[in-house]
Amino acid sequence: MKFIVSFLMESGVKLIIDDLERAISNGAKLKIITGTYLNITEPSAIYYLKDRLEDRV
Repeated sequence: MKFIVSFLMESGVKLIIDDLERAISNGAKLKIITGTYLNITEPSAIYYLKDRLEDRV
């Protein structure tokens, strides 16, 4: 499963994290591709993903 998004925000990641964890536990391989244009991506969103999903993403 691949997600290609313009930016990541922590509030958005928190809305889908349970679904991402469920997909991974069901065997999905997850890759998220995002950008840094205009510095909109929040580093806290990336840290949150890493904390919850560890090396599974």
